[in-house]
Amino acid sequence: MAAMKSLSMIFICAVLGTGLLPPDALGAVRNCSKEIEADFKKFKRDMVRKGFSKRVNTIKNPNLIQYLERRHAEVVKHEKAHANVAGKWGRKIIYKEFEYWGKKYAVAGCVPIRNLIPANIATAAALAPDKPSDVDIKIANDAKKAMKYEKDYRKVKTERKKCEKIFAYSKKAKCKKTFKKRLSGHPFLAVKSLYTW
Repeated sequence: MAAMKSLSMIFICAVLGTGLLPPDALGAVRNCSKEIEADFKKFKRDMVRKGFSKRVNTIKNPNLIQYLERRHAEVVKHEKAHANVAGKWGRKIIYKEFEYWGKKYAVAGCVPIRNLIPANIATAAALAPDKPSDVDIKIANDAKKAMKYEKDYRKVKTERKKCEKIFAYSKKAKCKKTFKKRLSGHPFLAVKSLYTW
C-alpha cells in the first residue's frame, strides 16, 4: 500500500513538473506546484513564528487546531473566489494539506488556468479574493497590460488603414513601411497567443 501511495505521488509530481498544466496570464506554464510549495513554506514559518513547535504531533494543541481551522477556511475561500470568477477557464483547485491528529487542513492552494483565457477574465479571477496574493496581482497586472497592448495595436492598425486611404500611390508605400515597422515590433505580438481576443 505504501509503495502504491509513493508511486502515485511520484506520478503527480512528474505531471506537475513537466508543464502539463495550462499557460497562465504570465505567459509561461503556471507551475501550481511551485506556488503551493512556496505558500506551504510560508505557512510552516508562520506556524513556528506563532510559537507552535515543529514537533506538533507529539502533544495535541487546541490553539494550533484553531489556527489550522482558520487557515483552512481562508485558503478555501481564497481559491473558491478565483475558481468562481474563472468559471470554465479554471481547472480543479489543487490544495496542499497539513495533517494534524488525523484531520487534514488545506494550508495552500492554486487554481490552474486553461489555455487562452480572455484577458479580462484573467484579471477579474486573479483579483477576486479579498486579499489577492503577490502572484495574483502579477497575473492581473500582466493581463491588464496585455489588454492595453491589444487596444493600442488595434489603434495603430486603424491608423495604417486611414493612412493608406488618404495618400496617393507614392506616399502609400512610405505609409506601409512606417506602419509595418510599428506593427511588427509591437508588444502586443508577444502576448497575443496567451489570451482569447
